Amino acid sequence: MLRTLTSDGPQGPAAGRIESGDLFAVANAIAALLDAPVTIEDRNSRLLAFSSRQKDVDHSRVQTILGRQVPEHYTRILKERGVFQTIYRSERPVHVAELPEPEGTDQPRELPRAAIAVRAGDEILGTIWAVVSEPLSEDRSEALYEASKLVAMHMVWQRADADMERRKRAELLATALESGPGTPEAIRRLGLKDEPCVVLALTVVDAAGEHRLPARTATERKRLADAFDMHLAAVHPRATAALIGDIAYGVLPQLSQDQHEAEERAARMATEFLARVRSQLRPLIGVGPYADDASALARSRTGAERALRVLRSGSPGRQVARLDDVHVEALLCELADLVPRGDLPSGAVARVIAYDATHETNLLETLRHWLDAFGDVATAAAAMLVHPNTFRYRLRRAAEVGRIDLNDRSARLSAMLQLHLMALRDAPGR
Repeated sequence: MLRTLTSDGPQGPAAGRIESGDLFAVANAIAALLDAPVTIEDRNSRLLAFSSRQKDVDHSRVQTILGRQVPEHYTRILKERGVFQTIYRSERPVHVAELPEPEGTDQPRELPRAAIAVRAGDEILGTIWAVVSEPLSEDRSEALYEASKLVAMHMVWQRADADMERRKRAELLATALESGPGTPEAIRRLGLKDEPCVVLALTVVDAAGEHRLPARTATERKRLADAFDMHLAAVHPRATAALIGDIAYGVLPQLSQDQHEAEERAARMATEFLARVRSQLRPLIGVGPYADDASALARSRTGAERALRVLRSGSPGRQVARLDDVHVEALLCELADLVPRGDLPSGAVARVIAYDATHETNLLETLRHWLDAFGDVATAAAAMLVHPNTFRYRLRRAAEVGRIDLNDRSARLSAMLQLHLMALRDAPGR
């Protein structure tokens, strides 16, 4: 396959007439062989290419063409019936029977399909779907089987080409964000100008908040980075984004000269993107401070990373943050880095923790809830699901054990700061 893709000579009768990577031409060639309208889709049922003669096909095919994605209700039925599993297990084309008329609608039945998996070695790259009225003949089945190999070559070529383009853009963006000697040239090649910008940083975490995800999520990172780049380009024609490491950085030029307005606009754009993107992971976006010109891009990038770190450390329900809104939390994260691990806990907090470990009590949680509630016993007791009198007794014991004066604001600040730094230090991803 690789030899065929890199060869300068003829690549066979079909490839000789079709430019490498042109899946639409391939789809039309397959449609001519099968005398049936064809779509080529990836593993997530996203439309990659389609042939002509699609207007007279069923409702699902029309929606697929218009939305560039197979309708969710159709894929759900196919999954429930085990159709995808059958296609992926078979080396040959599979006949997919027509689906019943949807209940409560006047839509006609979905027409039958012939489908085959597109493979590169053991990896399933996608599928080819042809709308047919009956199972394929032996000759047409063989033609679709051979065509799937050609589609695999084109998809591999497209993937390699896209990866090369991603790497080039990532290298240029990394140089631009360093604000070093190569920044002006990198900015020019990216199509940016020496103008006010805001840098955004996007990453993903799993349900547990861990951001060092397994290698299998690399594809999802790339997909989100590409979608982020497309979304930014729709907001501003000179905006750009690229995946650098496990973070996708975006540069959004700003028309406003007002710092607060520019950052708010970037945050709104980030929120809109997250509302539209679909992901099994949890995307987070940090918004950096306003950069007056290209020389300040490095400062905006650092700010975006600091805001992103606060989100990573645990902010329930929050997926977008401006540095200006989480500046104190960012400082606490950096302070947690400066405190040697052996130095926490100490003093009153250390004594309470030791007592809890020995006597199997939860005085530390009592103290934590009281501090978080600013001394409101009723609120803290409700958070711990205990009676206020029980809570008051435990709080007195915590003060006695820790030898802490809860009327002393410095003592309260010290305990609260220690507890916060301990939580940051133990947060997922650190």
